[in-house]
Amino acid sequence: MNQKKADSKFNIKSIFSLKYLCLLVTLIFSVLIFPQKIKEIIISNNGEIINAAIIKMPEKCAGKNNFADFKYLDHEFNKRVWKDFCKDYRQGEFIEFYHMDKYPKDYVFKVQKETYSKVELLSTILLVHFFGGTTYYLFKTE
Repeated sequence: MNQKKADSKFNIKSIFSLKYLCLLVTLIFSVLIFPQKIKEIIISNNGEIINAAIIKMPEKCAGKNNFADFKYLDHEFNKRVWKDFCKDYRQGEFIEFYHMDKYPKDYVFKVQKETYSKVELLSTILLVHFFGGTTYYLFKTE
């Protein structure tokens, strides 16, 4: 009998902490991912087109997480580039970006190509859905 009470208290504490962990992860994803995407949409819809020089190509063009360095006026920045970027462009060439003075550190490619694989996007969506759904379920069952 005493063992059952101890087990039930442990389960309630586990569910309670899991509930807040799921809520925390969902909030972190929401705070980090969505505002940046919204900002990119605002820049691409309202920004002016600028030409930035490619000053450094990715060290390797195969695979993912390739970054190139660019320069616009006296601002240098790097962006994640797509897998065929090295085939399409060379160092010293210019590429078009959308840019707004309101967001001086943000540049959005005029030509949007996938920088994430479909598997990465799917796994991110499923992860957010899992934590959001789990949090909803845990709060609903209270």
